[in-house]
Amino acid sequence: MATTWIERTNRYSNELYFPWAELSNGTSLKFLNLAGNEIESLKSFQGGGKELQKLSNLEYLDLSYNRLDNNSLSSLRRLSSLKFLNMEYNLLEGLINMEELDALGNLEVLSLGGNQITKVVASRDMRVVRNLSALFLENITTHGRNSIQLELLGAYPFLKTLSLTHNSFKGAIFAQGRFLR
Repeated sequence: MATTWIERTNRYSNELYFPWAELSNGTSLKFLNLAGNEIESLKSFQGGGKELQKLSNLEYLDLSYNRLDNNSLSSLRRLSSLKFLNMEYNLLEGLINMEELDALGNLEVLSLGGNQITKVVASRDMRVVRNLSALFLENITTHGRNSIQLELLGAYPFLKTLSLTHNSFKGAIFAQGRFLR
């Protein structure tokens, strides 16, 4: 296992072959930045994305500025050590169901800004609730809609940071039966 010493790698905006087989053997990898690589599916990696799932100690994953859609969220389920997940500026749209991220029980920071999200629904599973402390929903395009529904605010009592900057909301933000103004 020659790669077990790797703790950090950055693959931002490149077209290099990514050595999944080698990295997936080095399970001590904690930081992985794949931002800006025009990735369309996590299953498109060698082995259908199974190599990514072998990174059991991964704590930081940046997948921003790619072409990932809502189906990609379920591909992250086996990364249970993740504390930070950046999915900004992808092709996420419509309803985001936090249940897709239930297995990420250590997740502390989730960034979904720059996508076309209209509704965020809380998970029924309390594993995610206990650690999520920061949620970034900045610069969300709502396809001409005047509001976003945030049905998760009351479900995350430890949420310390909710960033809604650079949005053009007109009207109310719906949060579990009440309006935020």
